[in-house]
Order: sequence, then structure tokens, then C-alpha cells
Amino acid sequence: MARTQGACPCARRAHRRRRADLPRAPECRGLGAAASVRTRRRRAAQVVAGVPPDYFSATGQRWGNPLYRWAAHEAEGYSWWTQRIARSFERVDILRIDHFRGFAQYWEIPASAPTAIEGRWCTGPGAALFDAIATALGPLPIIAEDLGLITPDVAALRRRFALPGMRVLQFAFGDDHRNTYLPHHHEPDAVVYTGTHDNDTTLGWWATASAHERSHLLAYLGSAGSEPNWI
Repeated sequence: MARTQGACPCARRAHRRRRADLPRAPECRGLGAAASVRTRRRRAAQVVAGVPPDYFSATGQRWGNPLYRWAAHEAEGYSWWTQRIARSFERVDILRIDHFRGFAQYWEIPASAPTAIEGRWCTGPGAALFDAIATALGPLPIIAEDLGLITPDVAALRRRFALPGMRVLQFAFGDDHRNTYLPHHHEPDAVVYTGTHDNDTTLGWWATASAHERSHLLAYLGSAGSEPNWI
């Protein structure tokens, strides 16, 4: 895959590639917000960012970040985004964009709401943003964090731009053979992780895993489970 020049000469000499995460919505008092205060904030006192109820929380996640004014970004040709991504690739070789599904649709929460339950789905920039990035920067090694509630429009957006998605092994063994996180369902355009920043370590997960998850994992891998973190 192509990439911009300049990142990590020591790592390249050692045949290693450095990967970093790009938060979709930086904290409202951070440098990313300050640098784009004119185009980025969208009725910050009225609505904030987050995700609906899911596997991790029955009340969803109320992040509290200000939301993007996508019409303003579109009017500027998404220049803030292309500059942000170009700058990131000056430091790393591979970039994972967090909460990719928010580019298709994002969860908007009233600022007065204590949880994310009262939010609603709103339309994101979709292909227009990634067309602008591709035009400005060319093909780039970007991983799309496509976890959570992934609808067909999110999958179509990722595939349209040939961005690999994610598979998380800790999510694989709670169901049956149809679970899409199981290795036999992995597709070539996927990057496999043992867990994410929301998960425990592998040993921590194993210590609290259900009897079904443990037996499923051991049967699937044909292991006695003496060192589950090295299976």
C-alpha cells in the first residue's frame, strides 16, 4: 500500500511499521478541537457525541465531545481532515481511524441528557470525505475501526475505499460457529486483534470468561488451555 514519506526511519530499517490510532472526535479542549474551532463545533452546548446502548453498556456511551459541522467541512473541501491525516502519516506508517461507522451515520445526544439513550442517528459525510482524502493524498494504509453496530452502509463505505476492517478475538467465542469474529469467518480485508482499548488483557479476559467461552475456545483451537494468552 502507498503511504506518505517521512515516518519512522529507524523502524523502517528494522523492517517494522508503526501504527497509531486517529480519534474521530478529539476531546473538546484538545489541540484538535482548538485548531478547528470554526468548522468543527456544532451546537456544542446543545448536542454531543457518543454511541447508543451496545455490548459494553446498556445506557450507551456519552462521550461529550462536540460534533462536526459537516456542511462547513464540505464547503472547505475537507481540508482540515486531509491536513490532519497527512500530518499523522509524517509520524507513523499505518493509521487506524477510530469509530469509522460515524462517517456513515453518527449518534447525536442532547447535551442535557445524562446518558446516550436519548440520542438519534444523523447522516455523516460518507464517501465525499474519503474521496477528498484520496484526491489530496492518494491511497493510504488506513484501517477502519468497524466495531459495534455495523449497518450495510458502513460496510459499503469501507469496501468502496478498500479499507481493511477489524476482527476481535475476545468477541468470538460467546456464541456458536456463526460468530463472525471466529477465525474461519475472517476475510482478507481484515486486521485481527486479541482485544481493543475497551477490553481486558487476554489473561484478564480468560479469568472472567464464561464456561461456554472457555470450552468453545479450547475445542476450537484443540488446546488444553494451560497458557491461554499464548494459544
